[in-house]
Amino acid sequence: MVEGTWEHNDTSLRLLFQFRYWDFVNGSSD
Repeated sequence: MVEGTWEHNDTSLRLLFQFRYWDFVNGSSD
């Protein structure tokens, strides 16, 4: 397992989670 790959995946997951979270919040607010 490569650390660099893990870091990249972790960052992608964090960004994906943020977008999904805000999309959920915006949808719930309306």
